[in-house]
Amino acid sequence: MGISPDPVDKLIEIREKVKLTFQLLSDTEFVAAKAFGVAFKKGNRALPVPSVFVLGPNGSIQYICVNPNYRERLDGHVLVAMVKDVARRFELSR
Repeated sequence: MGISPDPVDKLIEIREKVKLTFQLLSDTEFVAAKAFGVAFKKGNRALPVPSVFVLGPNGSIQYICVNPNYRERLDGHVLVAMVKDVARRFELSR
């Protein structure tokens, strides 16, 4: 799932353009961003810090990657490795 500060109509456009296969939610009021502690103010505007949270099947946060430099994004290979690690650990704990 992804959460974005963009409005729903923009997310629909993005979803169709890049053929996303996961749910993308709109957080224009920064409710989720504030709850996760990844919103900051720049002048009169609120902005989210680019963040990735990897959750386990029980909903617990297993990995967090937050980088205030919006130009530096988490490498896709690193994200896949984190997700595989969480899946492996939870499979082993069964």
